[in-house]
Amino acid sequence: MDRRLVLLLPCLLLVAACVAPARSCPVTEETPPDAPEVAEPVLPKRPRVLFVTQSVGYTHAVVKRSADGGLSLAETELIAATKDRWDVETTQDCATFDWSTLSSYDAVVFYTTGELPIPPEGRRLLLNYVSLGGGFVGIHPATDTLYSWPAYGRMIGGYFDGHPWHQKVRVKVENRDHPATKHLGESFEITDEIYQFKAWDRKKLQVLLSIDNASIDTKKKGVKREDSDFAVAWCKPYWDGRVFYTSLGHRPDVWKDERYLKHVTEGIAWTMERHRPDATVIETHVPPLLSSEHRDGWKQAGPGRFVIDEDGVATAEGGMGLLWYEPEAYRDFTLRLEFRQQKLSSNSGVFVRFPRVNGDPWKAVHEGYEVQIHGDKPSKHATGAIYSFRAPSHIPLKPPGAWNDMEIQCSAQRYTVTLNGEEITSFEGDRSLVGHIGLQNHGHADDAVSFRNIRIRRTPAVRVLLDILPFSPQPPPPR
Repeated sequence: MDRRLVLLLPCLLLVAACVAPARSCPVTEETPPDAPEVAEPVLPKRPRVLFVTQSVGYTHAVVKRSADGGLSLAETELIAATKDRWDVETTQDCATFDWSTLSSYDAVVFYTTGELPIPPEGRRLLLNYVSLGGGFVGIHPATDTLYSWPAYGRMIGGYFDGHPWHQKVRVKVENRDHPATKHLGESFEITDEIYQFKAWDRKKLQVLLSIDNASIDTKKKGVKREDSDFAVAWCKPYWDGRVFYTSLGHRPDVWKDERYLKHVTEGIAWTMERHRPDATVIETHVPPLLSSEHRDGWKQAGPGRFVIDEDGVATAEGGMGLLWYEPEAYRDFTLRLEFRQQKLSSNSGVFVRFPRVNGDPWKAVHEGYEVQIHGDKPSKHATGAIYSFRAPSHIPLKPPGAWNDMEIQCSAQRYTVTLNGEEITSFEGDRSLVGHIGLQNHGHADDAVSFRNIRIRRTPAVRVLLDILPFSPQPPPPR
């Protein structure tokens, strides 16, 4: 071969490589400056479930931990059954648990007994968490707990009232479309401890499972329900959240039953279908005390009534009567609500800090304080007045038919009324520091006052102390 051709061949190969199509060019390790960065794939976060198994009353064998602190049977089985779906964290100490972290969980599950040592702020945060979209699940003795906290009983749907039967029973599946029951057929048999309930009303929830009464002795000693309605599992909304409860789960062998584990895990999953609420919202939220779906605890005393429509608007009729909130008495608090008058002369009032009335609305008049709603001319009997005691400085009232914002703050003996953003009344009282709240019905159907968005928030004790102590500024340091 010609020596010149030998020398030329490498050069020709190099030129060919450079002019070849881009697909045949060698790939360099260096990324061009203008090439877009490839983002790392974001994996979805696994749901988290908090499983509370503290026993202040009777300790069930399935939640008893070993001497060395090993997890209980119920904890172990729930973790194993859901290991491919979500993470389960457990606690048996409600006193030290940080309830402000609830926003990091998609559902909270209780298998508890007795008066759990949940601090007041923890209780508030738990109710807020569920009402804002969090899931709550009660298993077996979760209805045998927190009797001193009526709001918990209303949330879960009822309280334990004995277990007359511990035997094989036939369970009817009342709802075959629910995820927690669709695998159970029309009915099934199981051996377990069977509950009955008090403060429980079928109309306020959706029963999923109930006892086939042909499989039990309804006249047995200890049976208390005269209607022979023995629910086993149910679900219900709680504002924007969901609640699921099953009374099964006493016996260790039940926790080994695949039917039962699917019943529980699908119930938990159902409660997690709503959005997980944000921590800040949980902290600041104050749920309404009265709505079209949540009327529990409100009692009518005296003549007349309040009609509550589908939007949660309570309108007074007749009187003079009182719709009062019976479950709780409040010490220091801020009460916020909206009211609407049909006419400027429409007459009503908001009562605070009165004792249990036992059917007599005048107890609220004589032993509590009324913030009046009536007219727009300042007097001791006009809108915003502490009735008969202190007139408002002015009354920035909106026209009839429009909604007004009212805030009543009670701090020690100081009463402050704000109407539509303007403070109008301040009064130092001398009556009881603790009592109930209520709404007055005092008029005709064409001259009524309506209320909505009734919310109350207790004032922390430290805040109250700062409010009532005189301010004594420190002298400046010597020069």
